[in-house]
Amino acid sequence: METIQIESIMDEIRREIREDPSYREALAFEKIPELSGQESSAVLGEKYDEELLHRSVAEMGAHFQVPYYRQIGGGRLKVFFKRVLRKLVCFLVRPALEEITAFHALTAASVNTVANHIREQEAENQRKDRKIAELEKRLHALEEARKEQVQEK
Repeated sequence: METIQIESIMDEIRREIREDPSYREALAFEKIPELSGQESSAVLGEKYDEELLHRSVAEMGAHFQVPYYRQIGGGRLKVFFKRVLRKLVCFLVRPALEEITAFHALTAASVNTVANHIREQEAENQRKDRKIAELEKRLHALEEARKEQVQEK
């Protein structure tokens, strides 16, 4: 029986890692293919997009439930065994799916609340912008009136 020298193998691997230049430099975020470029901007979102938010909230609301029973396809024997298997694991799977569904519902409700808050804040900001513009006009008119009074004296 052959003996394996684990320590010597580990020492060799460590030496190869120390000598390999690709291990010396840290991996840049942009070099990760799944999260670089356009994919990351679509997934992470670089700026606020109201339409995308509302679509996502609607999708979350429509698909938050994880159903336990699904249509089983296949031959008669295959369907029978799948049904038996589903009944055998029901006590394990159903509570987990119910917890996942409850979590998804709470997440969808939370995101919907955030979206509504954003909408309210945007409306409030627009009202404040209009009020600021109105006050700036009044201030400008008052400054003009004061200049005229100073010139008359």
